[in-house]
Amino acid sequence: MRATVVLFLAGAALVAADCQDDGCGANGVCCLCSCNAGDYAAGSFSCNCDSTSKHKPLPNADQPACCGGSFGFDAWCVRQNSSSVKNLECTNQTTAGIPSPPENFYQFGTKHRCVYPPHTCNSGFCDNAAVPDLADKICHKPYVPSPAPSAPASKPAPSKSPSPAGCDADSNARSGASAITLFNAGQIGALALVKNNL
Repeated sequence: MRATVVLFLAGAALVAADCQDDGCGANGVCCLCSCNAGDYAAGSFSCNCDSTSKHKPLPNADQPACCGGSFGFDAWCVRQNSSSVKNLECTNQTTAGIPSPPENFYQFGTKHRCVYPPHTCNSGFCDNAAVPDLADKICHKPYVPSPAPSAPASKPAPSKSPSPAGCDADSNARSGASAITLFNAGQIGALALVKNNL
């Protein structure tokens, strides 16, 4: 019985007190955070994505542990000051792929710790910054759309053959107007002649 009590007390001593027990002091908030203070949140990265223009990740069954694993539950924190902050790598793109080097990563957890303004609990991301350019690292090979085909060169408009002298549109219009004028003048003269003969 005594040995059991000693073991229990020794185990209890290994459990570090957190902000739920000690509080956070002025302006601090006790949050349940995924990563340790100062580390970076990577979540999922190096996913196998489709080749469409939307470039969406494939189903979980086709993903390495770097991208959630076969059940989609694996998400990763990156240790501050490690080379992986700027260079996320996965050992391979099969379902056996894991973050590399492993000592630079650890899985999202649930640790209570104090967070101070201007930060909040932020749905578990707390004050942890995202890995720089994370959006470009979600897919293993970022999709690069094919360049749009260039439009065919437009053909120059066919040049109009010069009209023979006196046959251009303006000349024809003037000629038509003159003909109408002469025709009207002839009608008036003919009417005058008929009237005089009556």
